[in-house]
Amino acid sequence: MKAVFIEQPYKVKFINAPEPVIKNPDEVKIHIAFTGICGSEVHAYKGTHPTRLPPIISGHESSGVISEIGCAVKDFKVGDRVIIEPQKACGKCPDCLRGDYNVCPEKAVLGTIKWQGSFGEYIVAPERSVLHLPDCIPMEEGALAEPLAVAAHAVRISSVGLGRSVLIQGCGPIGISLLAMCRRAGAGKIIMTDVSLYNMDAAKLMGADVLINAQKQDVVKEVLTETGGAGAEVVFMAIGNAEILDQAVQCTRRYGQIMEVAHFGSEPPFDARNYRWKELAMQGSYMFVRKDFEIVIAALASGQINVKPMISKILPVEDCAAVMKMAHDRSEDFVKILFQF
Repeated sequence: MKAVFIEQPYKVKFINAPEPVIKNPDEVKIHIAFTGICGSEVHAYKGTHPTRLPPIISGHESSGVISEIGCAVKDFKVGDRVIIEPQKACGKCPDCLRGDYNVCPEKAVLGTIKWQGSFGEYIVAPERSVLHLPDCIPMEEGALAEPLAVAAHAVRISSVGLGRSVLIQGCGPIGISLLAMCRRAGAGKIIMTDVSLYNMDAAKLMGADVLINAQKQDVVKEVLTETGGAGAEVVFMAIGNAEILDQAVQCTRRYGQIMEVAHFGSEPPFDARNYRWKELAMQGSYMFVRKDFEIVIAALASGQINVKPMISKILPVEDCAAVMKMAHDRSEDFVKILFQF
């Protein structure tokens, strides 16, 4: 099969790799149509990701068509269009039994050492990790279900509601996905920050009300101005830059909520005095569960959200070496790049 193989840090090859095989009766084999390049794949390219370590076939944002099913599979058949929830948990620990399998300590994530990923032309997944993709949703948009599900989960467990003011720090794929889900949830004014004009333009197309260039404008001052001096009621941290945590505290309204969605590569500085004085709530949001994918599929199918502005480039998988270098160097502007098989 065709595959993008991260052989070692900064070295990517297009190869013919052995196809994965069904080993358990509840598994399906999926021919990948589109797969996205996530920031975690860029970390894998650099050799700095904790679980996506070269040599590896990574990838976890994907859509495809079922090509084979195990004998115990009930809800799928060959030819079905699908997306993949890229995690499989143990099903036995207290977290899994409680329904919080996204934090299962024993789970495997697609595109890691434990589970060969969607940078290969085929993957094998348990039936419970697969969802039908309605015919009305284009395959390339289905490949964005994973980052959208990250956002759906964060918004669902947050206090976002009708008319509430929101600040989203970052106009990358997760930030723009949060924008879409906050808008769907009925949020009021949505303010977003970034340093990339390209990403900010995409956020504007997706419905952001106010865009702040964090490189040229005073973010705290602008947010306070836009919220009548009070600050945003809910703030989502969608980039992992260490300095944004203290900025988030300054931009959040008294009794407001800060949602940490981004992964921080280093410990951020933090002034707890302002956090305590404002009596803020802070909550982390980690990945998703199946319900979040179901929300995304329904929103895409009904036209509640339009993700076309997020798809910057669709490129053939054969160009993987140049594409991964470009994604790492950011030598071209993009929000989301998809490989096509």
